[in-house]
Amino acid sequence: DHLDPRSIIFQAIRREHVLLEDLPLDTAGVALTRRADALTERLHSREIATFSFKAPTVQVRDVPVEDAIERLYTLRPDELSLTMSRPDLMALDRVTRVINVPVIRSLPFIRWFSSEQLPDSPEARVVSLCRRIADLLERWRGRILFFADLHGIVTGPQVLDRFASWMVRVSQRPAVRLVMFGGLFWLVRMFVEEGSALSLFLARFVAAPLVVLGGVCFVFLLLGRWLKSLAGEASESLKRTSEAHFINLLELVKARTRDADLIFLAKRVFRFEMDAWEAALALGQQVQEATSIKVELEDPEWSGVPPDAIREDLSRVAYLYMHFLDGAILHESDIKTTEQLLANLSLENIRKHHLRFSRRDRKRVRKLSLAHGSILSGPYLWFRFITESISLETAKRITEYNRHCLSLEQRSVSTEAEVAAMANWLAKRRQGVEGRILEKIDPPYAGTVYRTTEFNSLDFLALNPQRDRQIERVFGSEVLEILRMDRRSMIREIFGTRPLHKLPRSKRSVNFYRFFINRLSRGRVLLAPLLFLGAIWFMIKGVCGKTMSIVREILRPEAAGANRESGHAPFRVALRKIHRMKAPGLLEAMQMRACFDPAYCGAPPTWSFGMSMEEVPEIELDMDFLQLRERERESMRHIAAMNRRWVETLHRSVGQMSAFDTDGDEMARKFGERAVTIAYITNRDGMRSLMEAERWLERELPALEDWQTQIRGSAFRSLAAACRRAFRPHPVRRLVEQKLGGRNVSRRGRRNLKRRYLRNVDDTRLIVNAWVSLPEGVQPSERAAELAHRFFRAHGEVSRELAALRAVQSLSVLDVRNYRDLVFKLGGYAEEGEDPAVAEALP
Repeated sequence: DHLDPRSIIFQAIRREHVLLEDLPLDTAGVALTRRADALTERLHSREIATFSFKAPTVQVRDVPVEDAIERLYTLRPDELSLTMSRPDLMALDRVTRVINVPVIRSLPFIRWFSSEQLPDSPEARVVSLCRRIADLLERWRGRILFFADLHGIVTGPQVLDRFASWMVRVSQRPAVRLVMFGGLFWLVRMFVEEGSALSLFLARFVAAPLVVLGGVCFVFLLLGRWLKSLAGEASESLKRTSEAHFINLLELVKARTRDADLIFLAKRVFRFEMDAWEAALALGQQVQEATSIKVELEDPEWSGVPPDAIREDLSRVAYLYMHFLDGAILHESDIKTTEQLLANLSLENIRKHHLRFSRRDRKRVRKLSLAHGSILSGPYLWFRFITESISLETAKRITEYNRHCLSLEQRSVSTEAEVAAMANWLAKRRQGVEGRILEKIDPPYAGTVYRTTEFNSLDFLALNPQRDRQIERVFGSEVLEILRMDRRSMIREIFGTRPLHKLPRSKRSVNFYRFFINRLSRGRVLLAPLLFLGAIWFMIKGVCGKTMSIVREILRPEAAGANRESGHAPFRVALRKIHRMKAPGLLEAMQMRACFDPAYCGAPPTWSFGMSMEEVPEIELDMDFLQLRERERESMRHIAAMNRRWVETLHRSVGQMSAFDTDGDEMARKFGERAVTIAYITNRDGMRSLMEAERWLERELPALEDWQTQIRGSAFRSLAAACRRAFRPHPVRRLVEQKLGGRNVSRRGRRNLKRRYLRNVDDTRLIVNAWVSLPEGVQPSERAAELAHRFFRAHGEVSRELAALRAVQSLSVLDVRNYRDLVFKLGGYAEEGEDPAVAEALP
């Protein structure tokens, strides 16, 4: 039912072809003769239509890489038979199997297309190869867009300043130490007898080499310092200028949508605890009590008393929201949601006790920090470059406008030369409003007299009609018009990209067939190492050439400005840059919530209140909000589907446990059942494994003992496991000998179970470990029921952690929305017909 009519027709035709191939030749001949007679009769029964033949048009065969990636990744095995003949399909299947041969799949480049486990059918194997090709294309596309998006936020002086800082940092300590130790050994040599073995050794191997290496490092250090002084843009003083002129007051932009944000936050955090509108009123009341700022949310019919069970959670969420308001948009202080994600103790409890994050998981989370990180990749790079660019460009405009603009009152008493100078500057700004200010300007501390000090950061980074009217009243309509153009152009340039569409077709397209014919066919593949060395040489040459061009740009900024291409682009590019900064943290919060919160996946968190599966879970709405593609949604959907299956299994099995006593408190029962459901899907203390252990054994053990069942083992894994357990028996052996009550398990069953344990198929390792860890005489079902009752009674801890996680994840959504909304309005994208709903909408 998911196919269109055209696909159904193709499937029917393909089915006919398959049936014909299976028929004997005489029977197939009779069937084809009947089909030909039927077609002839249909043809003669209709009038022959006349057709006007036109010259064939040349078909454009260029395929956008985005469409190719999406098509390759969403390809299904049943679609291959509609678009490909059987011989071609089998040929591709042979290529896939050759790529995955144990020796070949480890070769360079080949391992990009190999997989650990191949599917069973040829169609599925070809589809898996298509997905790996799509992943490879996506990685290269991401690299190209990475460098293209740097166009708007990084200038030559900034790159040179970073490069020079790196040169100084890596050469300063070695230069000092090598020269110092070399000189010290040289002095020692002066007191040693000339011609002795020690003197010759120090002269040949120690003193002179250290001095020479130290001298080389000193040259490297001096070159870095020279480049750093050459690239100096008085960045620190410009940053201080933007700070002194109220750039941090951009946090007030968040407060303008406070009431709507509180409703959104309350609906997502407390929608199962109380009515969404009443939760918003209670949350607004908590914010008002904590800040003494009046919230407009009012309802005379509401009593104003929230339930006692969630009063502390309301207070906690209110403090999280106020902490969120503290950071200014487009400012380096706007790292509050990431701080909560990384350092909130409730979320740390979830990572440690419930989700059991590994060292690799924690390392991945640490890379999301916006306060510090690598300047080569990750959200920190984009956040730092974008906020720094906005701060510097805003400070330049503050400085220039305050130096050259005269108020209407000042013009009436100024000389003609001063008025003409301002008019010339306005004309120059009108012609040069193309984004960033590339020409060098005198720093704020240069001693220049400022004509006015009226302009501030909010004039260029906020939309305030009242402030615009004030500027027009004081400075005139021409100044306001140029300021608006400058504001719009600055945002469009910073959130733009390099205009790749203007490149020649040969530089923005690739033909893999032509590349194979020209570079790899007829034995040319043997020259691939030389091509690789040549690519490295051209890369080094390109870096040196880029450095020289940056130096020329600094020395002659007017020429650089004339040759610079404008980076203005549609809003989808600005969305991409905003997501580079803020989406990684939101995606991590979404993944944590998907693993911890069953309601986020669309599953009912309780089993006694008539709740059912949601048709459109909240996680789907958030993925639509981030405009994720199908390949990016797959992992989230897999987690959500798995959690829904586990919740269904739990709710079917909960009737086998003894009653959960709540003394008639409905809210306590709801929270208790939710805590048990969360403990089950996160397998806290092995609860899910113990609950399924006995049924799992009865279901899987006969199949493991069957003589036809052969689970492949890994010699390396078996050897590693044997070394780890050299002084204690294998958990499978302990399970069979100690926990199964003397049940006889065949040798084949033990071997298959051990191999399944090593591969952890269907959580075998978790089930075996949980069962083995039980005390003597305790059955898994008994222990699982005991854990369920304990989690049911101690539900307060889970409720606090869940409220914090929901709040942080929802605030991350608001963070992305705020950036979208402000950038869309400042950049004037609506003037070009773009839909404001893309920037303003919430999931």
